[in-house]
Formats: sequence, structure tokens, C-alpha cells
Amino acid sequence: MRYRSVKILKKNQKSKDNYLRESCITGRVMLVFVAVAVGLWGFSRLANGLDYASSYQSALTAARVTLGVFAAGLAGCLFLSWKNRGGEESLKVLTPELGVGVCGAGLVGAWLMLRNFTTAMQMLYVLLPVLAVLYLVYYMFQREFFLLCTASALSMFAMWNCGNAVGGYKRILLALAVIVIDALLFYANKESKDDLFRGFRVREAGACPKPAMVAYPVLALLVLLAFVLGAPVAFYLLYATAAMLFAAAVYYTVKLL
Repeated sequence: MRYRSVKILKKNQKSKDNYLRESCITGRVMLVFVAVAVGLWGFSRLANGLDYASSYQSALTAARVTLGVFAAGLAGCLFLSWKNRGGEESLKVLTPELGVGVCGAGLVGAWLMLRNFTTAMQMLYVLLPVLAVLYLVYYMFQREFFLLCTASALSMFAMWNCGNAVGGYKRILLALAVIVIDALLFYANKESKDDLFRGFRVREAGACPKPAMVAYPVLALLVLLAFVLGAPVAFYLLYATAAMLFAAAVYYTVKLL
């Protein structure tokens, strides 16, 4: 009887822990999406201010202050994250690691606004929602699908850049960097032990490595072809990558059921 009571208590504690963790994850995801919505609205206001001569100086000052605030926030969150390293997983919604991501994205956005606010808004309208979706995928799906989504997003950005033929040597560096990332992820999956590569989890426990082993070389090849062939082939390759990512999403969603 005593053993049964202990077993029931452990089961109830596990259910409570799972409930707290799920509530924490829900809160974090909602916070990120709210931050993205507020960030896009704020940056759009800055862009409107920079677009008129009468409000240009005020908007420029606001953009510089925003850059400084996000830089200070990023430094503080990095310090707190380093200070709390090695501790137990926090069940708080707002964590230093989440602050690093939010402040880092805000810092990049403010820096882009100061360089070219028109191009910055075009990028931010894509970049910030993509980051929010990747954050959702990180918690909702398997680790291997999150890494595949991240690699695919970077690859599609490189293909888009190759198709627009902008950036000069920066375009070359971007394409090479993405190819190297795809190759490193392929190598990590190939050399992983117990689904870990040097302490970094590349797959969920017991997952099949074959999809990742096929996907990463294909992504690297598509980026290379986009760089060599340029527009309009690069855009067709981008659409092919999006279709491959959709097929992967269906595959990993079915595996969750």
C-alpha cells in the first residue's frame, strides 16, 4: 500500500512538472510573438519618421537611443546567462537566454535602420517573423527538424541574395558561410553518439538520421547552384527548398502523432 501511494505521488509530481513546463513554454512563445509584433510596429514608426525631413532628426535620435538600449540589454542578459550557466532549467517565462535573443534581434534591427531604413524594413518584415516561427519550432518539434528549419532558412536567404546579385564579395561570403553550416550539420549528424555531437543534441533520442543525412548535402548543393547560376534559376531553387522544407514539416508532424 505504501509503495502504491509513493508511486501515485511521483506520478502526480511528474504531471505537475509537465504542466508547469508546458505553461512556461506557452508563455515564452507568446512573449516572443508579442515582442515581434511590437518590434515591427516600433521599427515601422521609426521608418516613417526617417522618411520625412521634418521628423528625420528626431527619428534618427530615437533610432540611436534604441540601438544603445538594446546593446545595454544584450550585454546585461549575456552576463546573467553566463552567471547562471550550469544551473537547473528555469521554469520562468523571462530568462536571460530569451533576453539575449530579443535584445540581439532588436540590436540588429536598430543597426539596419541606421544604415538604410527602407531596406531594413523589407528585411525585418521577413526576419523577425521567421525568428519567431523558428522559436516555436524549437519547442514544438524534434530537435533535428529545428536544425533543418534553421539551415533551410539560411539557405533560402543565401539563394535570394544570389538571385538579386547584390552585395558583391558579401554575397560570396554569405553563400560560403551557409554551405559551411550545412556541411557542419551534416558532419555533426554523421559523427553523433547517442544523438549528441560533443554535448550538443542534434536529434531526439532514437531518431532516424537518414532525413538529415540527405537534406544537408542537398541544401549545400542548391546554394552552390544558386550562386553559380544566379537569377532566375536561384529563385526556382529557393522555391524547391521551400517545397522540401514543407515536405519535411509534414514528415516530422506525422512522427509527432
